[in-house]
Amino acid sequence: VRVWNAATGAEIFQIPLNASGAQLAFNRDGNYLVSSDQRGAIAIWDISVMATPEKYMQFNGIVDNVQYSPSGDRLIVSGENRVWLLAPQPLAQLTARPQGAPILQFKSNVKDVLFSPDSKFLGIRTEGNEVVIYNLANRWLKNIQVSNPIQSIAFSPNSQQLLTSDSNGNVQAWNTF
Repeated sequence: VRVWNAATGAEIFQIPLNASGAQLAFNRDGNYLVSSDQRGAIAIWDISVMATPEKYMQFNGIVDNVQYSPSGDRLIVSGENRVWLLAPQPLAQLTARPQGAPILQFKSNVKDVLFSPDSKFLGIRTEGNEVVIYNLANRWLKNIQVSNPIQSIAFSPNSQQLLTSDSNGNVQAWNTF
């Protein structure tokens, strides 16, 4: 069973059932949800404790990564093989659907996306073993040629290198410029 906020359309709660669902009912105030399944189990769920989002944005498909830049002036979102860069302030100006095309698209789904500590670069790793450094100022994309499957990526504290670790236990540093 899934419960959505009627005002925003955002999913706010999921209820696990042990068998196929039979009945659902809310109490008069809408604070409790009663569920039953075909095996006779009845559960009462207190949904009044669920916070409703202040603002939401609906993407087509699953959003895998979302984070603020360390400077707080950007928001990065990835879903499937696409990456969006958004300006999160003011929050009231966010729309139900992201405006514009994604800044990047890849051959395979994005696994990791992260900001450099100085908020000037993005590090991106895909399920297809694509690894890139994206310069946010000049929109320059640097492809990292790797030979083994990459397990993780991280930036150095000074943002001058992207570090990769691969399936053979190797850690490599790649210049961001």
